[in-house]
Amino acid sequence: MPAFNAAAHISEALDRILQQSFGDFELIISDNGSTDGTEGICRQYASQDSRIKYIRQKTNCGPAANFKFVLDAACGQYFMWAACDDIHSNDFVAVNLSFLEENDAYVASVSSVRFATSGFNAAVMGDLALTGNVEERFLSMLSCWHANSRFYSLFRTDALRACPIIGEQYLGADWAIILFLATKGMFNRNHQGFLIRGEGGASQRRDVFRFNRTRLIEFILPFYRLSLCILTLSQGFLLQDRLRIMFRMLSLNGSAFRTQIKYALLDMMDVSRTSLKSSQKV
Repeated sequence: MPAFNAAAHISEALDRILQQSFGDFELIISDNGSTDGTEGICRQYASQDSRIKYIRQKTNCGPAANFKFVLDAACGQYFMWAACDDIHSNDFVAVNLSFLEENDAYVASVSSVRFATSGFNAAVMGDLALTGNVEERFLSMLSCWHANSRFYSLFRTDALRACPIIGEQYLGADWAIILFLATKGMFNRNHQGFLIRGEGGASQRRDVFRFNRTRLIEFILPFYRLSLCILTLSQGFLLQDRLRIMFRMLSLNGSAFRTQIKYALLDMMDVSRTSLKSSQKV
């Protein structure tokens, strides 16, 4: 559980993890230099439950590095990221663990997922199964660029650790991780259990494009680094499949560019309204 300034909601997230029907696990909390009451809450929980290992980072290392930190610290055969504002059903771990233990061809399994303010919709939340051959799994993933709920699956730890992308910070890096794993095996979408995701993550912020932009080309092609990663992962695919992938990446970048402009205009309007209010007070 990577955490940062999560005092408002981390207690409920911890309660639901600790109440899992499958209880033989270690919960690693990496506090990314929180400045609110997160540390006190986590230390209290750790003092009451020996399954919790709490680590406080000396300085904020960024979200991607913090997600990598908890993976590096894990020692179990299976692993999952649990956001500090997510609510898991009590059987989430049990039903997905049971599936993976019975199906060696799968690298991950997740239950149905929704945001706290919306209904369950597998297509919108991006938690549909990825099955078939590698090309089919890729194209299925690329057909729905919505909330990447597969990122919060229960994974086989060894498969996840083999991914060289983990720890890198760029727009769509979580999608790149899932696509890498899709080259190693299939993804299950379980009909039992559920996950209700909080909506305070970085991907939901208006400044998500600016936060992830490190080079000029990413203003024109917001998913530039994701596009390069996908082209690399699909090198062995048939030409027709690669062309379909390239077309979908161009479409994704175009949509993201338009959204980026919309957010920039909204920011300008907010600044103008703030300036107007300030001048009226004077």
